[in-house]
Amino acid sequence: MKALIVCYSWSGTTRTAAREIQKQTGADIFELKPARQYPSDYNAVLKISQHEQKNGARPALAEIPDNIGDYDVIYLGFPNWYGDMPMLFYTFLNSCSLGGKKIAPFCTSGGSGLCDTVHTIKRMAPEATVLNGLSLGGSAAPETIANWLNKIGLTE
Repeated sequence: MKALIVCYSWSGTTRTAAREIQKQTGADIFELKPARQYPSDYNAVLKISQHEQKNGARPALAEIPDNIGDYDVIYLGFPNWYGDMPMLFYTFLNSCSLGGKKIAPFCTSGGSGLCDTVHTIKRMAPEATVLNGLSLGGSAAPETIANWLNKIGLTE
């Protein structure tokens, strides 16, 4: 199965997790980037993310992968921002046809976990098979990721 990791990482934590998944699966990585970059100041990002959520924003993306049809498995990696994935993932999910794909969500958070994001992904990609997600705290321990991949049947 050919796999793609689509991730967004503001602080680098989600990127580290994505790279560990790549190391264990051989998946390609595509990092989502907003057309207008978020500020580097943490408090400013918090304000913007709250505003985007409150208003149901769909921030423009710098680009989306043009070869999504080539993949069987899509890992979606994101930080948990106020109990949800960043709104740019809504833009991504609205922009791509993921029917027939297996979607494996993973998030990084300070303790909130996946919240309702798996159900949101299922709703937004109803023709995909959305697998059980993984919530990571401060680290992307290789054994934690390996156990998750094994549980969802995506080990090489």
